[in-house]
Amino acid sequence: MLDLESVAPMLLVQLTSQDLGVLQLADAGDAEAQNDIALLFLEAGRAESAKYLFEMSAKQGHPDAMHWLGRCAIEGNGTEKDTTLGLSWLTRAAAAGHVISKEMVESLVSGALRAK
Repeated sequence: MLDLESVAPMLLVQLTSQDLGVLQLADAGDAEAQNDIALLFLEAGRAESAKYLFEMSAKQGHPDAMHWLGRCAIEGNGTEKDTTLGLSWLTRAAAAGHVISKEMVESLVSGALRAK
């Protein structure tokens, strides 16, 4: 294992001492912590790193991570733009109780129906 204090400056993201504790939880597989660190990476413009952590969290059923994976895919943020994959993640997040994803999916469906 690497010493976290020596690796932290190479992360290219400003982390507080509290963030370092969350990073350790994320490294240990905690889905909530993985999602939280992914949001820090996304905010810092490190979308590819964020996507990796969102995927790890989403595979454990974390609705917020699913939501952000969907948005990243739809926007092409940290990955190739893929609307189908994005909608799939948003739908999974909505089914898991993510309110914003539910509203987004409903809005997209109603918009598509109106366009017909």
